[in-house]
Formats: sequence, structure tokens, C-alpha cells
Amino acid sequence: MSGLMESWLECEDYGAVDKLESEAIVTEFFTMVVPIWPSRSVYVYRTHDGEERRLQIPLDRRSVALGYARFVTWMSTIIFAAPAFFDWENFGKLLPLALALVAVGTVLQFLVGKLDPAEADRRALLRRVAGIGAPPELLPFPFRVEMCEQLSDRWYTENRLGWREAIDRGIGSEMLVALAEYHCEPVLVGTARRNLAADLRWN
Repeated sequence: MSGLMESWLECEDYGAVDKLESEAIVTEFFTMVVPIWPSRSVYVYRTHDGEERRLQIPLDRRSVALGYARFVTWMSTIIFAAPAFFDWENFGKLLPLALALVAVGTVLQFLVGKLDPAEADRRALLRRVAGIGAPPELLPFPFRVEMCEQLSDRWYTENRLGWREAIDRGIGSEMLVALAEYHCEPVLVGTARRNLAADLRWN
């Protein structure tokens, strides 16, 4: 079905969630004026050179649901508001409904799908270290493995010490937190974060 759709339908982005500066999760929908069917979800980010890149991730249900919900809400707002503006005497009573839809649309657009502060801090750290704030567990496996190797090489070249040993020694560093994150080792992530917090307190 998707192959047939790709041949004659365009794809557009809807349902942006987890925004972090220039980064976000969005879903590309097959569209024909309206979003018809989700094609894929991607993590959108920019490189240090400002180039936009997209990494395919598992289809994000929140993004898909919000893609539909936001479109329907804003389109319904227009449908109810337009007659009220053009023919107030006959359709003015629709304006309160349109205003209610504006309120719903605003919540869906700017509040639903927003990162909580703790997760925003986590992704900001990853972005500073790795150049992309996406949670490692969300990324394609080959990309994550490549990033593990790059970060490990950077750490060892600068410190001549294995990153796991550095965490065990209590060294505080954002790089060590990112390394533990990319290796998906939650125990080491917790230890690395405590080491970093202690280092920041002393400094």
C-alpha cells in the first residue's frame, strides 16, 4: 500500500513532538490536501554545519495522533469561524465554538508533546556532546554503534583511560554520561550522573 501511495502522493510533516531547539520528532504523512496515512516517523536535527538531517525511528504513536488531532482541530476552527466572520447575523453563534477550538488547538500545538524538564536536560547534554539530542535507545542500531565508537575514541584520545574505569573512579564528565547513555547501561548512567553532579558542586 505504501509503495502505491508513494508513487502519486506527496509527504508532509505533521505531529512534531519532543522539540529541543532545532530538533524534533515528526511524522511524514501521505497527503492529498489532508494527511491521509503516516509514512514514517523521523528524528529531525541539524549538524554543526547547519545541514538538516533525518533519522528514521519507529513510528511514534504520539506524533501520529497529534498529527491528525492538530490538523482536524485547526481545520474545524476555520470551518466554524469563517461563516461567523462573513455572515455574522446568521452564523455569529458559531464563533464561541471556533474560539473553544482555538483554545484546544493551542494546547495541542504548544503543550501536548512537550518535553518535561528532566528529559529536556538529558537531551540537551546529549546534544552538546554528540551533536544530536535524540535518546540513544530511539536511534537506529548502526547509528548508535557508530556514535559509541566515536565517543569512546574521543574520550580515550583525550584522557588515556577507559570510560568505564573513569566512571568507577568517580570522574565527573558530560562525555562519560553520554557514553553510558549510548551504551544503554542505566546503572553506569546513574553513576556517571552522580559523579558529574558532585564535580559541579565542588567547582
